[in-house]
Amino acid sequence: RLDKETSGILVIAKNSVTAERMIKQRQRGILIKEYYALVKGNPPEEGILEIPMEEMRDARDGDKLKMKVGQSENAKTAKTFFQVVKRFEKFSLGNYTYIECELETGRTHQIRFHMASIGCPLLGDSFYGDGPELGISRTALHAQQLTFTHPFCEKVMRIESEMPKDLSFLLR
Repeated sequence: RLDKETSGILVIAKNSVTAERMIKQRQRGILIKEYYALVKGNPPEEGILEIPMEEMRDARDGDKLKMKVGQSENAKTAKTFFQVVKRFEKFSLGNYTYIECELETGRTHQIRFHMASIGCPLLGDSFYGDGPELGISRTALHAQQLTFTHPFCEKVMRIESEMPKDLSFLLR
């Protein structure tokens, strides 16, 4: 699944057998999801974020689903690996960093929440950041690549998605 504003790859199982096999691959670490994001600030060169997450709803935000640091029995583990691809420092409007992320878990808003938790929210993120800026009106997150084993013929599949025009423009 992808957040509403995230571009890129989305795979849909056509039947329950396929869905079950894909879920098992994700649980065993065979299905690998890679994302690219543009964040504000200067995160470390690479890192692993293991911040438990739980849902919250805020009436001031129209009761929209949002995540918070998990402290109750409802908290779910969430693990994100990230590394810097390129830094845009001393940019006239601030420092920005282009990162690659890989998810071990797949929680709602995981990358957005984890990066904001270390002070580097995604550009354009209205929930965890400052909202639209630098000409982008959505969260600067792209599901770039998905690697998995075909659920029936067992061939390793690698699907890639071209970077959308709005993010390509920003990166130039």
